[in-house]
Order: sequence, then structure tokens, then C-alpha cells
Amino acid sequence: MKLILALVFVLVAALNGCQSKTDVVDDVGSPESALRAAERCERGGGLWSSLSESGTNLCINQTGQGAKSCTTKNDCAGECLAKSKTCAPYKPLVGCNEVIGTNGTTQTLCFN
Repeated sequence: MKLILALVFVLVAALNGCQSKTDVVDDVGSPESALRAAERCERGGGLWSSLSESGTNLCINQTGQGAKSCTTKNDCAGECLAKSKTCAPYKPLVGCNEVIGTNGTTQTLCFN
């Protein structure tokens, strides 16, 4: 399961390239605090990863809603994907993605 999530993350990161947005641990400080954050992430079922370009560390979590249809972000634990009108299978989304906001409008959300 973690391998699939890692492959999805790598694919999304390779296909996209914007920046901004949060839901991440940007600067965890010391190597010890980074290790603690990684351990917390993995204990919670997430996959701790680092974006190679920026060095940003983040915890990728499955939402369990990848096939659920949505009309706004309110329908999802993560983002509502505009193209498929389904909830994102993981969060945070990396790269640039067309999403449907809480008000039902399509917007581009970028995080790198």
C-alpha cells in the first residue's frame, strides 16, 4: 500500500511543477525533530517524503475517498478533483491540480 502511494506521489511530482499551498512540514528544524515528525507520520499510516527540489518534508496520507464522486471540496476529506469530479485519493496534492473549491468553482491548486 505504501509502495503504491509512493509511486503515485513520484508520478504526480514528475508530471507537475508549480508552487504554493501548505498542509506540510516545511522546516522541521533539527534532524531529530525531522525524525520524530517522520515517525509520527508513519505511525498514523502516512508516507513521509521529501520533495527533492525544495527539500520540503511532508506526510502523504490516503484519504480513503479516491473513487467517491464530489461536486465541491466539502464532499471530500482532501480535494475534489475537477477533471474526474472525484475526491483525491491522498493529501496533500503535489504539483498543480485543477480542483473544485468549497463554492463549486474550478481553480488551480499548486504545491511543490
